[in-house]
Amino acid sequence: MVRLLQQLGYSRIWELPHGKEVSLGRSTQACCLQMGNDSVLALADSSASMLNVNDALQGNDPNVTLPLVRSLRQRYRFDIAFLAFGTAGPYPKCYRFDDKRESMDPWVKERAMVNNFVQGAIATGARTVVPFAGGFALLDEKLMWMNTAKSTPADALEALRAKDPNIRGLEMNPGDAWNSQEGIIQVHPAVDWGQRLQLIRRMQQARGGVLKQIETEERQGPADLYDLFQTRLSQNLRNFPFLRRRMNCSVLFDVKGEPGGKWEVDLRRSSVYFREGDSAD
Repeated sequence: MVRLLQQLGYSRIWELPHGKEVSLGRSTQACCLQMGNDSVLALADSSASMLNVNDALQGNDPNVTLPLVRSLRQRYRFDIAFLAFGTAGPYPKCYRFDDKRESMDPWVKERAMVNNFVQGAIATGARTVVPFAGGFALLDEKLMWMNTAKSTPADALEALRAKDPNIRGLEMNPGDAWNSQEGIIQVHPAVDWGQRLQLIRRMQQARGGVLKQIETEERQGPADLYDLFQTRLSQNLRNFPFLRRRMNCSVLFDVKGEPGGKWEVDLRRSSVYFREGDSAD
């Protein structure tokens, strides 16, 4: 990360140690907690304190993360906290299974994410809580149905009120600001989430040309795509040998676009896993 930031032109880069407070100026303090591949950032000065949880509570064990958040709560009395409220990953919404027992209801998973938001909001002890890091739309026609399963900030705030009505939930949209004296400063009108699907359909229609261009570009891969495919999967098999042993099967990839074709990976072999074409096995 430091190397990438330097390539972008940044020269003053601080790597924050886990759990230790760092002074950013005369009165501004920062504290970062690392949680798996995620992190939580607390910022405080003489006027207010805030906590950015992002999605650190969504993909990690709550038995580990929630006590860490509570430890920050003891150090800071947060005026405002920002927490993710929905999923950002494709599973299970990008996969369809012939066997219904293999599938996961996407609405169940979204409700679980909202529950994580509520648990995290209570753990922060913040006076005001903002659901964020989850408001996006999928505009490809094949993916439009996924939008019906997505939670909204209104869903998250309703769940929070039901669990703890004493916590103030606040919806902030792009461009909105907040400070400890004035509270919320709205730049745009609040979103009518009841009209969400109609709004997404209008967005899709307005960006039809861009969507078509993206689809065309995605169907044209690099000339050495099959070689890249072998290299990447070989790296994974070396790095995670238990995957091959556990799967112990033959997988057929039917690749659309150019270059495409049918590529088979036989994980039951001890070597030479790849072959082009469909062996019907």
